[in-house]
Amino acid sequence: MAMAEGQREKVISGRLKDPIRKTCGASITEELEKAYSKYWYVPFDIPIIKANDHEYFVNWYFANSGIAVKQKTNLANPYNWSLTNNHFRTINSDAVNNEIWSKTYISETFVKFPELKEQVLEYFPITSLNLWRMWSSTARILNHRDDDALVDFPCAMRVKLYDENPTETLWLREDDEPYNNFILPELKETNSFAWNNVRTYHGSNYDPEYKKILWLITVDSNLNTNKYIDLMDRSINKYTDKVMIDHRPREYYYDL
Repeated sequence: MAMAEGQREKVISGRLKDPIRKTCGASITEELEKAYSKYWYVPFDIPIIKANDHEYFVNWYFANSGIAVKQKTNLANPYNWSLTNNHFRTINSDAVNNEIWSKTYISETFVKFPELKEQVLEYFPITSLNLWRMWSSTARILNHRDDDALVDFPCAMRVKLYDENPTETLWLREDDEPYNNFILPELKETNSFAWNNVRTYHGSNYDPEYKKILWLITVDSNLNTNKYIDLMDRSINKYTDKVMIDHRPREYYYDL
């Protein structure tokens, strides 16, 4: 049985309740899962997303971001949330307390850097930019699964806004023995990608000599399905040597 550490039931329940399923409808979600569930990871066929004044943005981010404090358990860390305290710096899309992580909301983010929002809305398969967070890890991040994007296709979307590391630090881990870790491929023509949060765990290495900023785009009621299909088909075709494919059937992970 897949999904170790007692997560199978939580993922199955989360998949049926995911906002994408409610917004797009069960039949469309089912078609997307049939078409793209086998893809663990897909780099996006879109241009590099970055601020016009990249150096100024990076300096601004580290001057204004705050420490994210874990306030209660969730799917990503169902046991001891204190283990992940002080492991991230963050700027968030809002100040609403979700009772899981503390937030740092900077209202002027897109006033100073409107081009970041404009690029994401132009290229990403979303109708609006609602929830997001810009994370910078300050420690090694252990294997975990996020508690959103619980649909069986690559929908955990990321933009690597900045990275000083000489080699890639992010990895995916398969969800059954032998639990191999797969370092994500280094990308030259894009800095955006998505992975399948139902089928994989993820984590990252950390070297205090280097900094990184990862932009996490939450996809829920804002998924543009036609744009998503077009982007996925283009991306899979372009990055055939970099996509990660899982040959296990859907019923291996949940009941159909």
